[in-house]
Amino acid sequence: MKLRSKVLLKLAELYENSAAGRHGGGKLDFQPAIEDVLTAAGCGEGEARELAERDLRAAREAGVVALVPVHRRVPNHFAKIRLAPENEAAFFACVGLPSPTEKRAQWAAFFTESQHWPVPARFNEAWRMFCVRRAEAALGWRGMKPFERSDPAGGQELIALLPRLLAWEGRHLVRWASSVICGHSKFLERRQKTLESLLAEATANAAPTYESLGILPVPPGVTFHGPLRLRIGTEWRDFRDLHGPATLSGADVERINACECAARRCLTVENLTPFRSLAALRSGELLIHTSYPNEATLALLRQIQSIPSPPEFWHFGDTDPSGFHILSDLRERSGIQFRSFHMNYRCALAAPILKGRERALVAELIPKMPDEQAALDAILAAPNKGDFEQESLKPPTHGAWPFYDGIQ
Repeated sequence: MKLRSKVLLKLAELYENSAAGRHGGGKLDFQPAIEDVLTAAGCGEGEARELAERDLRAAREAGVVALVPVHRRVPNHFAKIRLAPENEAAFFACVGLPSPTEKRAQWAAFFTESQHWPVPARFNEAWRMFCVRRAEAALGWRGMKPFERSDPAGGQELIALLPRLLAWEGRHLVRWASSVICGHSKFLERRQKTLESLLAEATANAAPTYESLGILPVPPGVTFHGPLRLRIGTEWRDFRDLHGPATLSGADVERINACECAARRCLTVENLTPFRSLAALRSGELLIHTSYPNEATLALLRQIQSIPSPPEFWHFGDTDPSGFHILSDLRERSGIQFRSFHMNYRCALAAPILKGRERALVAELIPKMPDEQAALDAILAAPNKGDFEQESLKPPTHGAWPFYDGIQ
């Protein structure tokens, strides 16, 4: 018997987020107030409430929930819904969803299978024990960070990367390794903290970092183009008439003690291809290439901000959750309130689906980014990530700001 309705789906969600749903093995019944469930499901009034109460009575008749009356003398006026842990499997079968216990078991089975994946011999035992520990932890979902129960695909993607990282040979820059291993030059940098934590655990600290595997960080430096003069040490260096981008090492940026900028705007650009396309226009705007900014980039931005009449600061990035996270990170770490440039959701029929962790990231960003709320809301409302990469845009249509049609 299938009983799929808004109120029962909401009850399933609430149960899954309860202690019994998260960890299993509970002995106490889950007993939310019926009014709370109806309100959360958007069924608090009128016809929606009547239908919801009908569905709850049907679930009671099916034996998967109990309804607790306000008073024994008023048997048809209910105060609570009671879902016993022993009825979990039957209830979730009724609403057509896998139960929390089934989801945890699937995670455990994945880790049990993963222990047999090939890794270099020196990591064999540590890898096997890592998988065994995680399989046991998954059954009660304790100590499972950084994984999310609701995102098995995302978690399995991360775990599948670990043997490939452990098998990496030679010493190469992280973006080259990321392109080879992940098919995306920036993925390893974006997930570095998480992946290095897992590497430390999976190798018993024998290879806890990318560098310990021969995957090297991009040398700190900053690449820019535009009307900038910098005094480095005792000498002024003029970058105003360069046809192409210039790059300064982190060591040289540290030696800057004065700055002049004739640009009206400073535009940071996340990806290299659009950065170079914009630089080729020689528009007179100051362009800086950066995703998550390194210390050299932050130091140069602070120098530019400190001049008597600083330019406006804008950021041009991808329109996926990571792109907006880069903008938020740039604002927070630089102390500059960058405005977003051409960062609106763009529809696309064939685009990656938004993963659970990406939805969680967008929800986390919304209160921090009121000016971008409409764009972030559009991402959450869309069926997929859309046409989010900067490279998917046509080349600039104008040689001067704002470069693209439709930008103010």
